[in-house]
Amino acid sequence: MSWVLMNFLGEQRNFFHSHVIVVRGDGKRSVLELLEEDHHVVVENGEKRLGMVVSIDALTNTGAKRWRYVEDGRRIPEPAGEHIPLEGSSVVWWFSDRKDPPAVEL
Repeated sequence: MSWVLMNFLGEQRNFFHSHVIVVRGDGKRSVLELLEEDHHVVVENGEKRLGMVVSIDALTNTGAKRWRYVEDGRRIPEPAGEHIPLEGSSVVWWFSDRKDPPAVEL
């Protein structure tokens, strides 16, 4: 299992509830592979957004609200299927129109 327990900080608790997933990097598998271990994931296969995660556990990108991810607080410019996070790093996925990740205590 690749998920970890977390606490949301401040007012973010209600806003992000059930819209955040945290996985731990193992230095071997891609962000997408780690996510797929415990979640149903749909990835875009078209030319324009090839490899973009468009749905996790039936929560689908709509308008400005979309799934985004960071590794240890850093934005990653490549698709989740291409990025292999460092062993022990925290990969935070969040569904929101907010571009900044939620502050979580791991």
